[in-house]
Amino acid sequence: MKKRLLCLLLCAFLIFVSCARQTAGSSYTVYYLNSPDEGSTAEVFRPFSFTTLENDSSALAEEMIRRLHTAPTKGFAPLLTAETDIQSMRLEGSSLLLDFTEGFRDLEPIEQSVILSGLTRSLCAINGIDYIQITADGSSVPSRRGRNLTLSDVILTSSELDELRYEQVIFLPNAMRTGLNEKSVTITVPDNISVEELVVNRVLSEIARGNNADMVPADLKVISTETGNGVCYLNWSTQIMDLSRDDAPLFLQAFVNSLCMMQQVRQVQFLVDGQTVSLICGVKTDLPLSYEEW
Repeated sequence: MKKRLLCLLLCAFLIFVSCARQTAGSSYTVYYLNSPDEGSTAEVFRPFSFTTLENDSSALAEEMIRRLHTAPTKGFAPLLTAETDIQSMRLEGSSLLLDFTEGFRDLEPIEQSVILSGLTRSLCAINGIDYIQITADGSSVPSRRGRNLTLSDVILTSSELDELRYEQVIFLPNAMRTGLNEKSVTITVPDNISVEELVVNRVLSEIARGNNADMVPADLKVISTETGNGVCYLNWSTQIMDLSRDDAPLFLQAFVNSLCMMQQVRQVQFLVDGQTVSLICGVKTDLPLSYEEW
């Protein structure tokens, strides 16, 4: 009887230990953003550790991505938002393929790098995931085309980010379209894009998303910017010729004034598909234009 009781107790103990081991799970760390409300500038990211019973690599990656949408407590900010969400993922070998929504493509390159850095630090710690590849709405993201991101990639500190940021005044049409309003913005500058191009795209983006969105011709693009001898050559796609004649003077002057706030730019020469044109929708553009008060 005693032997049977001892055997039962031993079995119960072994079952308890086994269950305890399964309940304990494994610990992982995900990297959120530091909450701007906390005023912390020591690091861009803030780690948060959690325990999970999940051991499947794909399922664990899905769990991490879900967590990164919601701050766990005060002092943390979500890494992912509805505008920059991951709409699908799949694991091929040791490479995790992430497909972002189209909104990811509209982010400034440095903002893309911050998100990718936090994801890489989080997801590449999972056993079986060595690389991350990204697309946006199924298409390659130009700055990351064909690249496998590993744990050592795009790890940014606040000091590195500060070296790429500066304050810039840009000019935008007011709601009544009677003049230009100043706006101070933070411009972030990656190695592969000129400051002038970033400024132009920021002005275009601000107009396209604001009350004057209908000023922007469909499919209008900035082909290139190049500055020399104080003149910035701003090369538009041919859609610039679809501007309304009423809106064209204010629209074009917004870019001239914004660029002329930069020390290296005194005038702006508009080009259309690489060529100088005498008029853009009634605005004389055969010679460089200068800053004007509106």
